[in-house]
Amino acid sequence: MGDFFAFLKSTHYILMIILLAGLIFTTGKFYLNAINKQPFELFEKRQSLFFLALAHLQLIIGLILLFGVYGSAFSDMGSVMKNSEVRFTMIEHPLTMIIGIVLITIGYALAKRKKSDAKKFKTIAIYYGIALLVILLRIPWSQLHG
Repeated sequence: MGDFFAFLKSTHYILMIILLAGLIFTTGKFYLNAINKQPFELFEKRQSLFFLALAHLQLIIGLILLFGVYGSAFSDMGSVMKNSEVRFTMIEHPLTMIIGIVLITIGYALAKRKKSDAKKFKTIAIYYGIALLVILLRIPWSQLHG
């Protein structure tokens, strides 16, 4: 793996930690804010937007890694599907991450349309929380080394 891909892999790892911590924090905070009927202010809007943008950046880096490192393997999908480790890396992990990021995006978009602050908090907490669970299910924990 070249220096560029090694740098991207390290960046992908660091951003994953930041994103997971941010999703945990945002989900918990927004859930409590919905219960306590706190105002949805500019800071909360920026917080939810920041983690939405970070999730999209993480996806872009992941796709660059996927196609840069494994791009040639896409020509023989039969072999990919027969090997569980390669299938996980090339199919299951990326697809699940895309689903998680779509959930984050939908949650943010729906929350913007809500009139009450409690509903904004609740919508983001639900969608970001589900996305967090989906993402946690398909992180390659055994392959993490920064």
